[in-house]
Amino acid sequence: MDFQSLPVLIAVASLCTGVLLCWLVMRGRVSAAAAKTRPEVQAELAQAKERARLLEQERQAAEKNYEELKLQATKSRKALELAKKEQAQLAERASQLPALEARLAELENENAALKHDVASISASLQDQKARPAAFAAQATQLPVLETEVIVLQTLAKTIQQEFQLLAELQRNFTLTSTTVQDFS
Repeated sequence: MDFQSLPVLIAVASLCTGVLLCWLVMRGRVSAAAAKTRPEVQAELAQAKERARLLEQERQAAEKNYEELKLQATKSRKALELAKKEQAQLAERASQLPALEARLAELENENAALKHDVASISASLQDQKARPAAFAAQATQLPVLETEVIVLQTLAKTIQQEFQLLAELQRNFTLTSTTVQDFS
């Protein structure tokens, strides 16, 4: 049973109890009213009908309020389920963050090593200008290494962008977690 619907159920039960008590009192009065004059009985009967009508209106208002509260509870549950689902997705993405950071570090190390290789080859080529055959052989390797360096730099930039995206997702996850805890 919902705690939100408890006040409505209490109000409805009270209303029903009130109607039953009114009926019992009126039943006793009707038998006593037989001894009274007819106009007094009709006045009391009119009052009792008016009270019954008012109680019925209160019951209908309480029932409408109950339905509205039930609808609000359903909407809140759906919002909470969506938030939990999003939180799970963000947690999964955040768990992938260390692997991507390690991959980025590895690629940066490879990039540095390739830059070092290119620099040493360039220095070696400059030292070996006297030997055209060796220079030509090494010169053919230089564009390949430079192409690899460019590819690795591009890959490093892509991974850095993914890392920034994952960092943003982690911040969103933290904010969503805080919001879900506040909502609960």
